[in-house]
Amino acid sequence: MKGTTIIVFVLLLEIFLSSPALGDTVVDDKDGFAREKRWGPNCGGPGDCPPHHCSRDDGVLVGYCCGCAQPGDRVPIPCPPFLHCPPNSISLCSHYNYMMDCCC
Repeated sequence: MKGTTIIVFVLLLEIFLSSPALGDTVVDDKDGFAREKRWGPNCGGPGDCPPHHCSRDDGVLVGYCCGCAQPGDRVPIPCPPFLHCPPNSISLCSHYNYMMDCCC
């Protein structure tokens, strides 16, 4: 199961990196990641976010496709039909929500 998850992450990463809308540039809210940033008590600050763009974060990509998204979230990615979501998505959704609330 762990090997399959790694393979899925690698395949997802290849799909998303090949998309021209998901480069290193900042993506505006019209066609990209859209969610209000909140620097509240649950966010450590900009230094706690990874240096890579949200479009390259496996937790954001898989979390969005596996049901962690909030109603207002818009992530410009296609969810592949072969993606297998983890049976317990608590830590995945926790990471997804932190990234979307604090970093993306």
